[in-house]
Amino acid sequence: MFDFCISELKLQYDRQKWQVIQELMQQCDFVAMFENVCFVCDRPIKLSLDSQNQLHAEWEYALQFADDYGVYAYHGVGERPEGEKCTNDQYIKPGTKVRLPSTGEYGIVAHCWYSEEIYDYDCYVAFYGTSFPDEKTYCKPYIFRYTATSLEILEKE
Repeated sequence: MFDFCISELKLQYDRQKWQVIQELMQQCDFVAMFENVCFVCDRPIKLSLDSQNQLHAEWEYALQFADDYGVYAYHGVGERPEGEKCTNDQYIKPGTKVRLPSTGEYGIVAHCWYSEEIYDYDCYVAFYGTSFPDEKTYCKPYIFRYTATSLEILEKE
């Protein structure tokens, strides 16, 4: 884009800055520029973006390198999962604290059963919002039904 604007459209530019950008693009294997950050690195083995081109991956690195260094990101926000991801055929005991990664809401499993409809475990979860209430706060939860695999186990009862 810079090259087109300078070479084809003949826009005014700072020659020194343009030379630095050209050298950077020629010498580096990978350059990803975003609004407030720029990644410059040598050959990442994985780069995952969401539909808004923000770094994003659930339960794994969004950006990973051959030496196994990586960056967790959830819709552009650096965030490593807090707990253990549920796997297929995993029963969750009622009373277990969980988090729904897709919304960031916290809850407690009220009931879990094997569902013939989905061939996996299904749960009723009492959600409290983006945090658990403290002992002094009275908060009515709202109950939703989710498959066990969509939940993250925070603390087993």
